[in-house]
Amino acid sequence: MTDKELKRLSRLELLELLLTETRENERLREELEKAKKENSIEKSAVLLNETAKQLETALQSVKEMTEGSAQKPKKNFVGLKKPNGKKPSILNLFSKAQEASKRSKKNKPKSKTK
Repeated sequence: MTDKELKRLSRLELLELLLTETRENERLREELEKAKKENSIEKSAVLLNETAKQLETALQSVKEMTEGSAQKPKKNFVGLKKPNGKKPSILNLFSKAQEASKRSKKNKPKSKTK
């Protein structure tokens, strides 16, 4: 509508036009919110799918490591490598060090104190 056409409208017609436009504005806002929620859900689904794939890969690596260690028992954890050729994680090394420490404490004779 041009400015001339708007100036010719009565107050009642202008109010009706304003009400119509307000309703349309509200409808479009609701539609936008719905689209944002759907987009958020889709992003979450993609992220969840990627995380599941990473967990499957990690589980497969753990299975390979346990199968490899059961077939070839190791006496010392220093210098060990995972089946994929990488060094073991720090947590893995730490737990193996704790086990070795416990074994050495069991084998040491207790000292007598007076």
